[in-house]
Amino acid sequence: MDKQEDGVFFKKFKEQLGKHQFTIGISDLAKMTGVSQTQLRYWEQKNYIHSLKVSEKNTTHRYSYGMLMRVHFIKMMLDEGFTLAAAVERADGYNNQMEMMRIFILSR
Repeated sequence: MDKQEDGVFFKKFKEQLGKHQFTIGISDLAKMTGVSQTQLRYWEQKNYIHSLKVSEKNTTHRYSYGMLMRVHFIKMMLDEGFTLAAAVERADGYNNQMEMMRIFILSR
């Protein structure tokens, strides 16, 4: 891929990232990750995960794709035998790496 094709690719990729901001509800998040809704609420109470603020009146918990990946990662670490605190710490490190990659891609 030459520089011009590379630039076109990254431009289109950034456009797609901006367009596809999907969210999921707590029940779907629970089904997709195998983490109970009760656990998800507890994790949110402890600030391990965060739901999106949809509106002032709306009390429905909505989660971003990034939060889906975070919950999945924490669950995977728990299944490996890590404590919740250690799993969250590892997830934070993983998130930092992914954020650096995202910044790199979007800055091109």
